[in-house]
Amino acid sequence: METRHLAGTAYTDVLVSCLLDFGEPNDQRAFDNATLTDDSYVFDELGLLSYSSSGPNTGLLLTHVIFHPVQKSLNRLIQIDYTIRIQSLSNNGI
Repeated sequence: METRHLAGTAYTDVLVSCLLDFGEPNDQRAFDNATLTDDSYVFDELGLLSYSSSGPNTGLLLTHVIFHPVQKSLNRLIQIDYTIRIQSLSNNGI
């Protein structure tokens, strides 16, 4: 994760990057040839949750994207890059 802020602007960008490399996870299929969308490591949506001290999967949903199913297999890596812009509703404090 990385944050970027330009002086004089009312926003800050938070950059989040995730890489699933060729060998991750270790029990994936060798090739992306699954015929069912509910097969292991086939996904069609992605989201970011905020941190919550109540435990995993209890934070607020920040983003949500639905797309055509993709299978993670040994013959492909997947990199996901998110940019979230957090903007002030006023210019106070800039």
